[in-house]
Amino acid sequence: MSAALWTSPGASAPGAFDDADNFRVHDVFAMRATLGRMPVVLDCGDSDPFIRADHAFVDGFTTPPGTQYAPGGHPTDYWRRTAPSLLRFASAHLA
Repeated sequence: MSAALWTSPGASAPGAFDDADNFRVHDVFAMRATLGRMPVVLDCGDSDPFIRADHAFVDGFTTPPGTQYAPGGHPTDYWRRTAPSLLRFASAHLA
């Protein structure tokens, strides 16, 4: 939900990673092969500051995950509005 993704160590928020090596260790872009073997959905507001990185993340999957792009940004009201559909997605994939 509104994934705060950065495409490079220098683009991340101050303090998000210890250094460039720490960014690479926790790089979700590099984990797409593993993530692609499980149910994944990415939700992001169309005016969210992370929208470009979120699109880049989705575009790198062999089989793209589900997406939900809707009007909005990165505030709580957007998350509250989109939470029900994400909870339905999660509940559909619980054992």
